Amino acid sequence: MTGQLSPNVWYFAQLGLVQVAYQLRRINDHLKVFAAVRKEAFARLQTTVMSQQYRGSAIDIVYPVDSLRQIFVNNIRMEKSGKMMRPERLQTHAIEAFLGRKKVLHIHTGEHEDAFD
Repeated sequence: MTGQLSPNVWYFAQLGLVQVAYQLRRINDHLKVFAAVRKEAFARLQTTVMSQQYRGSAIDIVYPVDSLRQIFVNNIRMEKSGKMMRPERLQTHAIEAFLGRKKVLHIHTGEHEDAFD
């Protein structure tokens, strides 16, 4: 890939997925279609006439922060050590091993906060 991708391409791809999944379900009741769509993209459906129908077919998945952290840690541990900033920290601090730091500076508040947060 070269160059920067327009955010609209990403949004339209996600919205197209929602529309296709909905149409497939309408065609055949026995067909089960599952797809993950980002909330930012799904929010753009409010501008369509079908938004209420799409929302009626969707489930909003909310993960507790600890579960999200564990998902990230599990995925980081599956990566090769060559992709780590600090591979020696992988077993004890996986997020630090991947990002290279535990804390980051929040540009608006000027405070250091946990890198995962």
